Amino acid sequence: MVELIKEMFGVDPRSSTGPIYTSSSQYEVQWMGETIGLEPWKAGDDDLGTRWESNGSTNEWLEVNFAQPQQIAKAVISEYAKAVTSYRLEYWDEASQDWVSLADGSSIGSKKTHEFDAVTASKVRLSIPSAANRISISEFRLYGPDGSDLIFPESISNNNAVYLPNAS
Repeated sequence: MVELIKEMFGVDPRSSTGPIYTSSSQYEVQWMGETIGLEPWKAGDDDLGTRWESNGSTNEWLEVNFAQPQQIAKAVISEYAKAVTSYRLEYWDEASQDWVSLADGSSIGSKKTHEFDAVTASKVRLSIPSAANRISISEFRLYGPDGSDLIFPESISNNNAVYLPNAS
């Protein structure tokens, strides 16, 4: 994965100043003759006015990839438009080489908080098997067991956020 990112974008994700957001798809709109993307990194930019939006409504995901494993004990998700009808919050377990469920639910809404026993992981994914429409997530934030924000204070910018379709 690291080599693919370096080849495609000329960026070593391990040297990024913040996590890299990836997704299963990305919706793009035409506005005043320009293509505007609703990229995954916008779900981590600390701005409820921006968002990631999927192309579809089934089997979509939004993932946060850290350069180094982090202790994670809390996730806060904000949905821009209420469309999600089922979701799973998962982390990548290096030992089993598989996704492990942290929480699940039937709707997210304007703000959903999940607290759980701390896990150490380099990837966390919001997996969305079904939604009533395209999925639109304005923020997907992760926190350590001490309450520290794992996304900020290091800021996310378009310079270090990468979109990889079907990269997981």
